[in-house]
Amino acid sequence: EIVRPCLPYLGLFIHSYDEALLIASKDEPEGITDVFLSHGVKLAVIKLGKNGVSLKATAGKIYHPDLPGCESGDATGAGDSFIAGFI
Repeated sequence: EIVRPCLPYLGLFIHSYDEALLIASKDEPEGITDVFLSHGVKLAVIKLGKNGVSLKATAGKIYHPDLPGCESGDATGAGDSFIAGFI
């Protein structure tokens, strides 16, 4: 309820799947990004953990970029690092 009124003012919205699910009340990444775009966000990015990322822009394209495989010893800070790299 607190986040939704802010969405029209955001050019970029990056969130984890679990938290985006709570805001959007949808369970598929494309449905989640559609909710954010319908509220005025220009680019919605949903972090999908080990399944990568889902991005959708107002132009209507959804992206699921291929990510190189690697082993991870620890995911501490992974989300923050992703956001920093993305920006």
